[in-house]
Amino acid sequence: MFRYSRAVLSVLGAAALLLTGCTAPGAPGESSTQAGEPAPSAAPRLSDPIDLNYAAELLTDDGRGRALLVDWEAGKVRAVDSAGADLWTKPIDIDPERSAAPSAYTYNELVIVDDQTGNLSALAWNDGSEAWTFSVSEAGAGCHYEWGFGSLATGPSSVLSRGDLILMEYFMAAKDENCAPREASAASDDGGNEGDPVVFAIDPATGEEAWPALTVGSDGLPFGGRSVRVAPQGDYGYFSWADSTDSLLTRIDLSTGNTATLPITDLRTIDDTGAEYYSVVPTAEAGSLIYEFGHEDPDDPMSVGFGRWALMTLPTTLPEEDPGELAPLSLLEHPDVADAMSMQNTFEPVCSAEPVYTPQGDSTCVMVQLFASTIKYVGSDLSTPAGWYSDAGGMRDFDSVGTHYSPQRAAVDGPDGPLIIVPGLESSIMALDAGSGERIWEAGEHPGENPWGGQGYLPAVGKVVVADGKKTTFYDAVTGEEQDSHPAEEFAALSSGTRFAVVSGSESSQMWSIVE
Repeated sequence: MFRYSRAVLSVLGAAALLLTGCTAPGAPGESSTQAGEPAPSAAPRLSDPIDLNYAAELLTDDGRGRALLVDWEAGKVRAVDSAGADLWTKPIDIDPERSAAPSAYTYNELVIVDDQTGNLSALAWNDGSEAWTFSVSEAGAGCHYEWGFGSLATGPSSVLSRGDLILMEYFMAAKDENCAPREASAASDDGGNEGDPVVFAIDPATGEEAWPALTVGSDGLPFGGRSVRVAPQGDYGYFSWADSTDSLLTRIDLSTGNTATLPITDLRTIDDTGAEYYSVVPTAEAGSLIYEFGHEDPDDPMSVGFGRWALMTLPTTLPEEDPGELAPLSLLEHPDVADAMSMQNTFEPVCSAEPVYTPQGDSTCVMVQLFASTIKYVGSDLSTPAGWYSDAGGMRDFDSVGTHYSPQRAAVDGPDGPLIIVPGLESSIMALDAGSGERIWEAGEHPGENPWGGQGYLPAVGKVVVADGKKTTFYDAVTGEEQDSHPAEEFAALSSGTRFAVVSGSESSQMWSIVE
């Protein structure tokens, strides 16, 4: 599998508690043991550990009692129930070295799998039957490589709600020289748009394009890696790219596909790195974005710890075009827009990592920044560009937080707001307030140099789960009190969803589920 050239999709970690319009198994019903008295329902609890005889990674679950796992050695995905029994399996082309897992999403009774080759398949949770497929090659990739498209959800988790879309975005910074531009006849039923596609928006209920594909001309390209950054409130996406003339930023109305493309070449005069690429991180504050540059040299892995940022301001009202080929707005014809655009350097803490959302939908952001004599966590709740610093422990933490290759991190709904769980200074883990960086609690014994294997959150039972220090440990999410612990391999990796957690070793795994 071709890897991204810059930081890309994070494993979509945090997830919604319930699917819209669905009732979880075990919820109180209308039957009664005595006339007029409702039958008691069992409180949700954590299952005993379930041994799996294969190395697994959880891709998504349905929020009710079914999960989709990838079986690395067998080269297949497995739908399992809360006891770990197979419901069905499907072969899938994956790298047994575990370089990249497929992506998957839940929508009502469907589980939708991105096979990393430009194809989506919607399968029925109950029996694996195929409901619909979407193929970039059939829709028409133009001069872009069909396998160069990756997926992301416009909602806060892999459990999709009504109105959420799956975006297939082009993550390559290259075109196929032996190609023909995409023709309108190869696009969606409404005729589509000519050019080279960069974004398809797929309705998870039907597999149809929610709006016509966004395309660029023969000289237009993204920078490689994550192309679209979705605002915390889910209303807009921002696409960074360039053509032969300008550096460009396109705002996408995710409900309609309408776009506004702004030339930002003049704003970028403060960027003295000489690099062509940049990325823009939207915040919940309308018109306030974080511009990230001077970050991630492909020849220097340590460069991810050294970044520079600027604060970008855009007008909240912009002239929009219908979805189709992206056309830069003329700032000469719209001087009011040009006057409202600005960018200034900042040396205050800002967080530009991929956001992770709590089950209640609150955004959190955390990454690690290297200084001359110390290492700091940099975090935010992305309500505004302003962030905070908090002391980090050392290089173990640098490897564990805030990059595409970091283990899973899940945000927690705390009693006073969202919490961020990170490796502790003198403990295994600590919980930081996402809005302020205040340390709320610390727990567990520091594992020394043993690698951090990832962290999850099971909201139905209020537990944080961590793979760390050759064990899997469950903590109370509010107090940090240790509640249970199980042995794990040194390099065990944790993946979790709304009601499942899986800790994978080299040849086998342990799974826990929420049962009632």
